[in-house]
Amino acid sequence: MKKRIRKSRKLETVFNAVATPLFLLDARRVVQFFNSGCEELTGWSAADVVGTVCDYETGSDPAEVETLTGRLAPPPAVLDGREAIVPTELLRRDGKRVTRMLHFFPLVDEDDCLRSIVGIAVPIREPERAVESSPARRLHAELAAQRSMLRQRFGQGSLIGGCSAMLRVFRQIELAAASHAGVCIHGATGSGREHAARSIHLQSELHNRAFVPLDCRRLPPSELKQALVRLLEASADTADTGTVTSLQPGTLYLGDVEALPRDLQQMIVDSQNATSETGSTSDCRVVASTQCRIDDLQKSDSLIEEFFFLLTAVCIELPPLNERGDDLQLLGQALLEEMNRDDEKQIGGFGDEVWRLFRQYNWPGNIDEFRQVISEAHAVCSGELIQVGDLPFRFRTGLDAQAVGPAVEPQQLPLQELLDQVEADRIRFVLEQTRYNKTKTAQLLGIPRPRLYRRMEALGIEDLEHRIPNKK
Repeated sequence: MKKRIRKSRKLETVFNAVATPLFLLDARRVVQFFNSGCEELTGWSAADVVGTVCDYETGSDPAEVETLTGRLAPPPAVLDGREAIVPTELLRRDGKRVTRMLHFFPLVDEDDCLRSIVGIAVPIREPERAVESSPARRLHAELAAQRSMLRQRFGQGSLIGGCSAMLRVFRQIELAAASHAGVCIHGATGSGREHAARSIHLQSELHNRAFVPLDCRRLPPSELKQALVRLLEASADTADTGTVTSLQPGTLYLGDVEALPRDLQQMIVDSQNATSETGSTSDCRVVASTQCRIDDLQKSDSLIEEFFFLLTAVCIELPPLNERGDDLQLLGQALLEEMNRDDEKQIGGFGDEVWRLFRQYNWPGNIDEFRQVISEAHAVCSGELIQVGDLPFRFRTGLDAQAVGPAVEPQQLPLQELLDQVEADRIRFVLEQTRYNKTKTAQLLGIPRPRLYRRMEALGIEDLEHRIPNKK
Protein backbone atom coordinates (compact mmCIF):
# COMPACT_ATOMS: atom_id res chain seq x y z
CA MET A 1 0.00 0.00 0.00
CA LYS A 2 2.82 2.39 0.89
CA LYS A 3 4.48 1.62 -2.40
CA ARG A 4 1.34 2.67 -4.28
CA ILE A 5 1.15 5.92 -2.33
CA ARG A 6 4.74 6.72 -3.18
CA LYS A 7 4.07 6.09 -6.86
CA SER A 8 0.99 8.27 -6.75
CA ARG A 9 2.89 11.06 -5.09
CA LYS A 10 5.73 10.69 -7.56
CA LEU A 11 3.27 10.92 -10.47
CA GLU A 12 1.70 14.00 -8.91
CA THR A 13 5.14 15.57 -8.55
CA VAL A 14 5.86 14.92 -12.23
CA PHE A 15 2.54 16.42 -13.40
CA ASN A 16 2.99 19.40 -11.10
CA ALA A 17 6.43 20.14 -12.51
CA VAL A 18 5.38 20.32 -16.17
CA ALA A 19 4.63 23.73 -17.68
CA THR A 20 1.61 22.49 -19.64
CA PRO A 21 -1.56 23.37 -17.71
CA LEU A 22 -3.15 20.10 -16.61
CA PHE A 23 -6.08 19.43 -14.28
CA LEU A 24 -8.08 16.42 -13.16
CA LEU A 25 -11.81 16.16 -12.40
CA ASP A 26 -13.71 13.28 -10.87
CA ALA A 27 -16.99 11.92 -12.29
CA ARG A 28 -18.95 14.61 -10.40
CA ARG A 29 -16.82 17.33 -12.06
CA VAL A 30 -15.04 18.15 -8.80
CA VAL A 31 -11.46 19.40 -9.29
CA GLN A 32 -9.00 16.84 -7.85
CA PHE A 33 -5.73 18.16 -9.21
CA PHE A 34 -4.58 21.55 -10.53
CA ASN A 35 -0.93 21.72 -11.52
CA SER A 36 1.53 24.60 -11.43
CA GLY A 37 0.97 25.21 -15.15
CA CYS A 38 -2.71 25.88 -14.42
CA GLU A 39 -1.75 28.17 -11.55
CA GLU A 40 0.53 30.15 -13.85
CA LEU A 41 -2.10 30.35 -16.59
CA THR A 42 -5.05 31.37 -14.41
CA GLY A 43 -3.57 33.22 -11.45
CA TRP A 44 -5.41 30.88 -9.06
CA SER A 45 -3.65 28.54 -6.63
CA ALA A 46 -4.43 24.85 -6.41
CA ALA A 47 -5.61 25.36 -2.84
CA ASP A 48 -8.32 27.74 -4.12
CA VAL A 49 -9.50 25.51 -6.96
CA VAL A 50 -9.24 21.90 -5.75
CA GLY A 51 -12.55 20.74 -4.33
CA THR A 52 -14.74 23.09 -6.40
CA VAL A 53 -17.29 21.81 -8.94
CA CYS A 54 -16.95 22.65 -12.64
CA ASP A 55 -20.51 23.47 -13.77
CA TYR A 56 -21.01 24.10 -17.50
CA GLU A 57 -21.76 27.81 -17.20
CA THR A 58 -19.97 31.10 -17.74
CA GLY A 59 -19.47 33.63 -14.95
CA SER A 60 -18.09 37.12 -15.36
CA ASP A 61 -16.49 38.09 -12.04
CA PRO A 62 -12.75 37.27 -12.08
CA ALA A 63 -12.69 37.40 -8.28
CA GLU A 64 -14.96 34.35 -8.04
CA VAL A 65 -13.40 30.92 -8.50
CA GLU A 66 -16.67 29.69 -10.08
CA THR A 67 -15.93 31.96 -13.06
CA LEU A 68 -12.76 29.97 -13.69
CA THR A 69 -14.17 26.51 -13.01
CA GLY A 70 -17.19 27.25 -15.21
CA ARG A 71 -14.87 27.88 -18.14
CA LEU A 72 -12.83 24.75 -17.38
CA ALA A 73 -16.00 22.63 -17.31
CA PRO A 74 -16.12 19.79 -19.86
CA PRO A 75 -18.99 19.78 -22.37
CA PRO A 76 -21.73 17.18 -21.67
CA ALA A 77 -20.33 14.83 -24.36
CA VAL A 78 -17.27 14.20 -22.16
CA LEU A 79 -19.50 13.09 -19.30
CA ASP A 80 -20.81 10.42 -21.68
CA GLY A 81 -17.27 9.13 -22.22
CA ARG A 82 -16.30 10.94 -25.43
CA GLU A 83 -13.15 13.01 -25.94
CA ALA A 84 -13.61 16.66 -26.82
CA ILE A 85 -11.48 19.61 -27.94
CA VAL A 86 -13.05 23.00 -27.40
CA PRO A 87 -11.85 26.62 -27.55
CA THR A 88 -12.45 28.77 -24.49
CA GLU A 89 -11.63 32.21 -23.18
CA LEU A 90 -10.33 31.95 -19.63
CA LEU A 91 -10.71 34.90 -17.29
CA ARG A 92 -7.65 35.16 -15.06
CA ARG A 93 -7.91 36.20 -11.44
CA ASP A 94 -6.42 39.59 -12.33
CA GLY A 95 -9.16 40.15 -14.95
CA LYS A 96 -7.00 39.49 -18.00
CA ARG A 97 -8.39 37.22 -20.72
CA VAL A 98 -6.47 34.32 -22.26
CA THR A 99 -7.70 32.12 -25.09
CA ARG A 100 -6.85 28.42 -24.98
CA MET A 101 -7.86 25.12 -26.52
CA LEU A 102 -9.04 22.63 -23.89
CA HIS A 103 -8.49 18.93 -24.55
CA PHE A 104 -10.69 16.66 -22.42
CA PHE A 105 -9.92 12.95 -21.98
CA PRO A 106 -12.51 10.87 -20.10
CA LEU A 107 -11.08 7.95 -18.11
CA VAL A 108 -13.44 4.98 -17.69
CA ASP A 109 -13.25 1.79 -15.66
CA GLU A 110 -13.61 -1.81 -16.88
CA ASP A 111 -17.41 -1.42 -16.81
CA ASP A 112 -17.16 1.64 -19.07
CA CYS A 113 -18.24 3.95 -16.24
CA LEU A 114 -16.67 7.40 -16.06
CA ARG A 115 -14.12 7.70 -13.26
CA SER A 116 -12.13 10.85 -14.03
CA ILE A 117 -11.56 13.51 -16.65
CA VAL A 118 -8.14 14.84 -17.60
CA GLY A 119 -8.08 18.38 -18.95
CA ILE A 120 -5.14 19.99 -20.76
CA ALA A 121 -5.00 23.64 -21.87
CA VAL A 122 -2.85 24.45 -24.91
CA PRO A 123 -2.44 27.61 -27.02
CA ILE A 124 -4.61 27.92 -30.12
CA ARG A 125 -2.54 27.73 -33.26
CA GLU A 126 -3.64 28.82 -36.72
CA PRO A 127 -4.92 27.04 -38.65
CA GLU A 128 -6.62 25.00 -35.95
CA ARG A 129 -9.07 22.41 -37.18
CA ALA A 130 -10.32 21.72 -33.67
CA VAL A 131 -11.84 25.20 -33.53
CA GLU A 132 -14.52 23.88 -35.87
CA SER A 133 -16.61 22.67 -32.94
CA SER A 134 -20.38 22.27 -32.73
CA PRO A 135 -22.65 25.36 -32.83
CA ALA A 136 -23.58 24.80 -29.16
CA ARG A 137 -19.93 24.79 -28.05
CA ARG A 138 -19.16 27.86 -30.16
CA LEU A 139 -22.09 29.65 -28.53
CA HIS A 140 -20.78 28.68 -25.10
CA ALA A 141 -17.37 30.16 -25.97
CA GLU A 142 -18.98 33.27 -27.50
CA LEU A 143 -21.00 33.83 -24.34
CA ALA A 144 -17.87 33.64 -22.21
CA ALA A 145 -16.14 36.16 -24.49
CA GLN A 146 -19.07 38.57 -24.36
CA ARG A 147 -19.32 38.40 -20.58
CA SER A 148 -15.63 39.28 -20.36
CA MET A 149 -16.04 42.15 -22.84
CA LEU A 150 -19.04 43.61 -21.02
CA ARG A 151 -17.27 43.48 -17.68
CA GLN A 152 -14.18 45.13 -19.12
CA ARG A 153 -16.10 47.78 -21.07
CA PHE A 154 -19.07 48.51 -18.80
CA GLY A 155 -18.04 47.03 -15.48
CA GLN A 156 -20.71 44.31 -15.47
CA GLY A 157 -21.29 40.88 -16.94
CA SER A 158 -24.64 39.87 -15.48
CA LEU A 159 -26.67 41.44 -18.30
CA ILE A 160 -26.30 39.92 -21.76
CA GLY A 161 -26.67 41.71 -25.08
CA GLY A 162 -24.91 43.06 -28.11
CA CYS A 163 -27.66 44.82 -30.08
CA SER A 164 -27.56 48.62 -30.30
CA ALA A 165 -30.50 49.04 -27.92
CA MET A 166 -28.80 46.98 -25.20
CA LEU A 167 -25.43 48.69 -25.66
CA ARG A 168 -27.25 51.97 -25.00
CA VAL A 169 -28.77 50.40 -21.86
CA PHE A 170 -25.31 49.35 -20.65
CA ARG A 171 -23.99 52.89 -21.09
CA GLN A 172 -26.97 54.32 -19.21
CA ILE A 173 -26.52 51.83 -16.36
CA GLU A 174 -22.86 52.79 -16.15
CA LEU A 175 -23.79 56.49 -15.89
CA ALA A 176 -26.54 55.79 -13.34
CA ALA A 177 -24.20 53.73 -11.15
CA ALA A 178 -21.71 56.60 -10.99
CA SER A 179 -24.19 58.91 -9.23
CA HIS A 180 -26.83 58.87 -6.50
CA ALA A 181 -29.50 60.34 -8.79
CA GLY A 182 -32.93 58.75 -9.14
CA VAL A 183 -33.48 56.34 -12.02
CA CYS A 184 -36.59 55.29 -13.90
CA ILE A 185 -36.50 52.06 -15.94
CA HIS A 186 -39.21 51.59 -18.56
CA GLY A 187 -39.96 48.21 -20.07
CA ALA A 188 -42.66 45.64 -20.73
CA THR A 189 -43.50 42.85 -18.29
CA GLY A 190 -40.66 40.36 -18.01
CA SER A 191 -38.11 42.54 -19.83
CA GLY A 192 -35.63 42.50 -16.91
CA ARG A 193 -36.39 45.77 -15.14
CA GLU A 194 -35.47 44.55 -11.64
CA HIS A 195 -32.35 42.83 -12.98
CA ALA A 196 -31.23 46.14 -14.52
CA ALA A 197 -31.91 47.92 -11.21
CA ARG A 198 -29.79 45.37 -9.35
CA SER A 199 -27.00 45.87 -11.87
CA ILE A 200 -27.04 49.61 -11.15
CA HIS A 201 -26.89 48.91 -7.41
CA LEU A 202 -24.03 46.40 -7.66
CA GLN A 203 -21.91 48.78 -9.76
CA SER A 204 -22.50 51.77 -7.48
CA GLU A 205 -20.76 52.88 -4.29
CA LEU A 206 -23.75 51.49 -2.39
CA HIS A 207 -23.09 47.89 -3.48
CA ASN A 208 -22.05 46.84 0.05
CA ARG A 209 -25.51 47.76 1.36
CA ALA A 210 -28.91 46.14 0.81
CA PHE A 211 -30.96 46.23 -2.37
CA VAL A 212 -34.60 46.54 -1.25
CA PRO A 213 -37.25 45.66 -3.88
CA LEU A 214 -40.90 46.66 -3.35
CA ASP A 215 -43.67 45.67 -5.77
CA CYS A 216 -46.03 48.65 -5.70
CA ARG A 217 -48.76 46.84 -7.62
CA ARG A 218 -48.91 43.62 -5.60
CA LEU A 219 -48.31 44.91 -2.07
CA PRO A 220 -51.31 46.48 -0.29
CA PRO A 221 -50.86 50.20 0.55
CA SER A 222 -50.66 49.43 4.29
CA GLU A 223 -47.76 46.99 3.79
CA LEU A 224 -46.02 49.39 1.42
CA LYS A 225 -46.25 52.14 4.02
CA GLN A 226 -44.87 49.93 6.80
CA ALA A 227 -41.96 48.83 4.62
CA LEU A 228 -41.14 52.39 3.57
CA VAL A 229 -41.28 53.69 7.13
CA ARG A 230 -38.82 51.02 8.31
CA LEU A 231 -36.54 51.57 5.33
CA LEU A 232 -36.46 55.36 5.65
CA GLU A 233 -35.82 55.14 9.40
CA ALA A 234 -32.89 52.78 8.79
CA SER A 235 -31.54 55.11 6.11
CA ALA A 236 -31.83 58.09 8.47
CA ASP A 237 -29.95 56.18 11.21
CA THR A 238 -27.14 55.48 8.74
CA ALA A 239 -26.94 59.16 7.81
CA ASP A 240 -26.85 60.21 11.48
CA THR A 241 -24.28 57.70 12.75
CA GLY A 242 -22.19 57.25 9.62
CA THR A 243 -22.09 53.52 10.35
CA VAL A 244 -22.80 51.34 7.33
CA THR A 245 -23.61 47.62 7.33
CA SER A 246 -24.79 45.19 4.66
CA LEU A 247 -28.24 45.13 6.29
CA GLN A 248 -28.80 48.84 5.84
CA PRO A 249 -30.62 49.99 2.68
CA GLY A 250 -28.57 51.24 -0.22
CA THR A 251 -31.06 51.14 -3.11
CA LEU A 252 -34.84 51.24 -2.92
CA TYR A 253 -36.37 49.63 -5.99
CA LEU A 254 -40.02 50.48 -6.69
CA GLY A 255 -41.51 48.07 -9.21
CA ASP A 256 -44.55 49.35 -11.17
CA VAL A 257 -44.16 52.72 -9.49
CA GLU A 258 -47.36 54.05 -11.09
CA ALA A 259 -49.29 52.07 -8.45
CA LEU A 260 -47.53 53.78 -5.51
CA PRO A 261 -50.06 55.91 -3.55
CA ARG A 262 -49.44 59.65 -3.70
CA ASP A 263 -49.00 60.04 0.07
CA LEU A 264 -46.15 57.50 -0.03
CA GLN A 265 -44.61 59.34 -2.96
CA GLN A 266 -44.59 62.47 -0.82
CA MET A 267 -43.02 60.54 2.06
CA ILE A 268 -40.08 59.52 -0.18
CA VAL A 269 -39.70 63.07 -1.53
CA ASP A 270 -39.62 64.51 2.01
CA SER A 271 -37.00 61.96 3.07
CA GLN A 272 -34.78 62.75 0.08
CA ASN A 273 -35.11 66.49 0.66
CA ALA A 274 -34.18 66.09 4.34
CA THR A 275 -31.07 64.14 3.39
CA SER A 276 -30.05 66.78 0.86
CA GLU A 277 -30.32 69.51 3.47
CA THR A 278 -28.00 67.66 5.86
CA GLY A 279 -25.44 67.14 3.11
CA SER A 280 -25.22 63.41 3.79
CA THR A 281 -24.06 61.09 1.01
CA SER A 282 -25.14 57.83 2.64
CA ASP A 283 -28.83 58.14 1.91
CA CYS A 284 -30.80 55.41 0.11
CA ARG A 285 -31.05 56.04 -3.63
CA VAL A 286 -34.35 55.45 -5.44
CA VAL A 287 -34.69 53.36 -8.62
CA ALA A 288 -38.17 52.83 -10.06
CA SER A 289 -39.62 50.93 -12.97
CA THR A 290 -42.82 51.16 -14.95
CA GLN A 291 -44.57 49.56 -17.89
CA CYS A 292 -45.95 52.97 -18.85
CA ARG A 293 -44.13 55.77 -20.58
CA ILE A 294 -42.86 58.08 -17.86
CA ASP A 295 -44.25 61.13 -19.68
CA ASP A 296 -47.67 59.46 -19.78
CA LEU A 297 -47.51 59.00 -16.02
CA GLN A 298 -46.99 62.71 -15.55
CA LYS A 299 -49.84 63.57 -17.90
CA SER A 300 -52.20 61.13 -16.18
CA ASP A 301 -51.36 62.64 -12.79
CA SER A 302 -50.24 59.26 -11.41
CA LEU A 303 -47.09 60.82 -9.96
CA ILE A 304 -46.82 64.03 -8.01
CA GLU A 305 -44.54 66.57 -9.67
CA GLU A 306 -41.65 66.43 -7.17
CA PHE A 307 -41.64 62.63 -7.23
CA PHE A 308 -41.65 62.63 -11.04
CA PHE A 309 -38.54 64.82 -11.19
CA LEU A 310 -36.87 62.76 -8.44
CA LEU A 311 -37.16 59.63 -10.57
CA THR A 312 -36.33 60.99 -14.00
CA ALA A 313 -32.76 62.19 -13.58
CA VAL A 314 -31.82 59.09 -15.59
CA CYS A 315 -34.35 57.24 -17.78
CA ILE A 316 -33.53 53.79 -19.18
CA GLU A 317 -35.56 52.09 -21.92
CA LEU A 318 -35.39 48.27 -22.01
CA PRO A 319 -36.25 46.75 -25.40
CA PRO A 320 -38.64 43.78 -25.61
CA LEU A 321 -37.07 40.42 -26.35
CA ASN A 322 -38.51 40.16 -29.88
CA GLU A 323 -36.61 43.34 -30.85
CA ARG A 324 -33.19 42.17 -29.68
CA GLY A 325 -32.16 40.19 -32.77
CA ASP A 326 -29.16 37.91 -32.28
CA ASP A 327 -29.19 38.54 -28.52
CA LEU A 328 -31.77 35.74 -28.31
CA GLN A 329 -29.18 32.99 -28.71
CA LEU A 330 -26.64 34.38 -26.25
CA LEU A 331 -29.36 35.10 -23.72
CA GLY A 332 -30.83 31.62 -24.13
CA GLN A 333 -27.41 30.03 -23.63
CA ALA A 334 -26.83 32.18 -20.54
CA LEU A 335 -30.18 31.17 -19.02
CA LEU A 336 -29.49 27.50 -19.75
CA GLU A 337 -26.08 27.68 -18.11
CA GLU A 338 -27.60 29.32 -15.02
CA MET A 339 -29.68 26.14 -14.67
CA ASN A 340 -26.57 23.98 -15.01
CA ARG A 341 -25.14 25.64 -11.92
CA ASP A 342 -25.23 23.34 -8.87
CA ASP A 343 -27.14 20.74 -10.89
CA GLU A 344 -25.95 17.20 -11.56
CA LYS A 345 -27.46 17.44 -15.05
CA GLN A 346 -25.33 19.46 -17.48
CA ILE A 347 -26.95 20.50 -20.79
CA GLY A 348 -24.68 21.91 -23.50
CA GLY A 349 -27.13 23.97 -25.58
CA PHE A 350 -30.05 23.77 -28.01
CA GLY A 351 -30.75 21.94 -31.24
CA ASP A 352 -30.97 23.93 -34.49
CA GLU A 353 -34.72 23.32 -34.83
CA VAL A 354 -35.28 24.70 -31.32
CA TRP A 355 -33.54 27.94 -32.27
CA ARG A 356 -35.73 28.18 -35.37
CA LEU A 357 -38.87 27.93 -33.22
CA PHE A 358 -37.49 30.38 -30.66
CA ARG A 359 -36.90 32.95 -33.41
CA GLN A 360 -40.44 32.49 -34.74
CA TYR A 361 -42.09 33.02 -31.36
CA ASN A 362 -43.07 36.56 -30.31
CA TRP A 363 -42.25 36.12 -26.58
CA PRO A 364 -45.06 38.26 -25.10
CA GLY A 365 -43.69 37.49 -21.62
CA ASN A 366 -40.18 38.55 -22.67
CA ILE A 367 -37.18 37.25 -20.68
CA ASP A 368 -39.31 35.87 -17.83
CA GLU A 369 -41.24 33.67 -20.26
CA PHE A 370 -38.02 32.68 -22.06
CA ARG A 371 -36.47 31.62 -18.74
CA GLN A 372 -39.53 29.56 -17.79
CA VAL A 373 -39.59 27.71 -21.13
CA ILE A 374 -35.87 26.90 -20.87
CA SER A 375 -36.24 25.83 -17.22
CA GLU A 376 -39.01 23.35 -18.06
CA ALA A 377 -37.06 22.02 -21.05
CA HIS A 378 -33.90 21.64 -18.94
CA ALA A 379 -35.84 19.62 -16.35
CA VAL A 380 -37.01 16.98 -18.86
CA CYS A 381 -34.05 16.92 -21.25
CA SER A 382 -32.13 13.64 -21.21
CA GLY A 383 -29.54 14.39 -23.90
CA GLU A 384 -26.66 16.78 -24.45
CA LEU A 385 -28.86 19.36 -26.19
CA ILE A 386 -32.43 20.52 -25.68
CA GLN A 387 -34.53 19.33 -28.63
CA VAL A 388 -38.04 20.22 -29.82
CA GLY A 389 -39.55 17.31 -27.90
CA ASP A 390 -38.20 18.76 -24.65
CA LEU A 391 -40.03 22.08 -25.08
CA PRO A 392 -43.12 22.52 -22.90
CA PHE A 393 -46.48 21.83 -24.50
CA ARG A 394 -47.80 25.31 -23.76
CA PHE A 395 -44.92 26.85 -25.72
CA ARG A 396 -45.72 24.75 -28.79
CA THR A 397 -49.43 25.52 -28.59
CA GLY A 398 -48.62 29.20 -28.12
CA LEU A 399 -46.46 29.08 -31.24
CA ASP A 400 -49.34 27.54 -33.19
CA ALA A 401 -51.72 30.21 -31.90
CA GLN A 402 -49.38 32.98 -33.01
CA ALA A 403 -49.11 31.40 -36.46
CA VAL A 404 -52.90 31.60 -36.88
CA GLY A 405 -52.87 35.29 -36.03
CA PRO A 406 -55.60 37.46 -34.51
CA ALA A 407 -59.13 37.51 -35.86
CA VAL A 408 -59.65 40.10 -38.58
CA GLU A 409 -62.01 42.81 -37.38
CA PRO A 410 -64.72 43.85 -39.85
CA GLN A 411 -64.10 47.15 -41.56
CA GLN A 412 -66.16 49.96 -40.08
CA LEU A 413 -67.85 52.11 -42.76
CA PRO A 414 -69.11 55.68 -42.27
CA LEU A 415 -72.88 55.79 -41.75
CA GLN A 416 -73.74 57.45 -45.09
CA GLU A 417 -71.57 55.01 -47.03
CA LEU A 418 -73.23 52.11 -45.24
CA LEU A 419 -76.73 53.46 -46.00
CA ASP A 420 -75.84 53.96 -49.68
CA GLN A 421 -74.56 50.38 -49.84
CA VAL A 422 -77.77 49.00 -48.29
CA GLU A 423 -79.93 51.09 -50.67
CA ALA A 424 -77.94 50.00 -53.74
CA ASP A 425 -78.20 46.33 -52.78
CA ARG A 426 -81.97 46.66 -52.33
CA ILE A 427 -82.50 48.41 -55.68
CA ARG A 428 -80.39 45.80 -57.54
CA PHE A 429 -82.35 42.97 -55.90
CA VAL A 430 -85.74 44.41 -56.94
CA LEU A 431 -84.51 45.19 -60.45
CA GLU A 432 -83.44 41.58 -60.88
CA GLN A 433 -86.81 40.37 -59.60
CA THR A 434 -88.70 42.57 -62.12
CA ARG A 435 -86.26 41.81 -64.95
CA TYR A 436 -85.26 45.51 -64.91
CA ASN A 437 -88.82 46.83 -65.41
CA LYS A 438 -88.39 50.33 -63.97
CA THR A 439 -92.12 50.94 -63.49
CA LYS A 440 -92.63 47.75 -61.45
CA THR A 441 -89.38 48.34 -59.55
CA ALA A 442 -90.45 51.87 -58.53
CA GLN A 443 -93.85 50.57 -57.44
CA LEU A 444 -92.31 47.78 -55.30
CA LEU A 445 -89.84 50.21 -53.75
CA GLY A 446 -92.63 52.74 -53.09
CA ILE A 447 -90.86 55.63 -54.84
CA PRO A 448 -91.64 57.66 -58.02
CA ARG A 449 -90.00 56.41 -61.20
CA PRO A 450 -87.97 59.66 -61.74
CA ARG A 451 -86.48 59.23 -58.25
CA LEU A 452 -85.52 55.64 -59.06
CA TYR A 453 -83.57 56.90 -62.10
CA ARG A 454 -81.81 59.56 -60.00
CA ARG A 455 -80.84 57.07 -57.27
CA MET A 456 -79.56 54.52 -59.78
CA GLU A 457 -77.36 57.18 -61.33
CA ALA A 458 -76.13 58.48 -57.95
CA LEU A 459 -75.35 54.97 -56.68
CA GLY A 460 -73.68 53.86 -59.90
CA ILE A 461 -76.20 51.11 -60.65
CA GLU A 462 -75.90 50.00 -64.28
CA ASP A 463 -79.11 49.73 -66.30
CA LEU A 464 -79.03 46.18 -67.69
CA GLU A 465 -82.51 46.26 -69.26
CA HIS A 466 -81.13 46.10 -72.82
CA ARG A 467 -79.13 42.92 -71.97
CA ILE A 468 -82.19 40.86 -70.94
CA PRO A 469 -83.43 38.70 -73.90
CA ASN A 470 -87.10 38.52 -74.93
CA LYS A 471 -88.03 41.38 -72.66
CA LYS A 472 -91.39 42.86 -73.57
